Amino acid sequence: GKTAAATVAVTIRDTPPPAVTLASPPSTFTTWTFDPVHFSATALDYRGRQLPGSSFVWTADGATALATASTFDTALTTGTHTVALAASDDRGKVTTRLANVTWRDPPGPIPRIAFPSSPILTWAVDPLLLAGSGLDYRGRSMTGAALAWYDGAAPLGTGATLATRLATGTHEIR
Repeated sequence: GKTAAATVAVTIRDTPPPAVTLASPPSTFTTWTFDPVHFSATALDYRGRQLPGSSFVWTADGATALATASTFDTALTTGTHTVALAASDDRGKVTTRLANVTWRDPPGPIPRIAFPSSPILTWAVDPLLLAGSGLDYRGRSMTGAALAWYDGAAPLGTGATLATRLATGTHEIR
């Protein structure tokens, strides 16, 4: 007997790490302190299957654990933070994506005195009517105790309108 053999070359490749897309926020993002930011990502394994939320680990600044999910919301302290997402597949392959998020202190409110609108002269026995409004840093109207009236450093009261009596003299109402 004669024998014959056939051969074929077979290459076995290692699987690639997950394909990860950081959907939000953008890789560089700025917002106001105390405002939560929405984080969202998707990850596919080498077969194109969606990885479960438990495959996602989010951290801030290299150490602080934030979430184990594909999506979550959080607000961090004032400053710039590097938020990292590590997505791992069932073979232990890991892909990391980063987002640098800056939480800034918001600007102060914008007060407006409607009345009196200019310096006035009134009698000490007459009540002085004060009227005003304010906008917060998002442009929303402020109401109630958020609107505080002062005579110099001395508090007079709160609200959009206030009737008060002041002692004889010149006063700086704010």
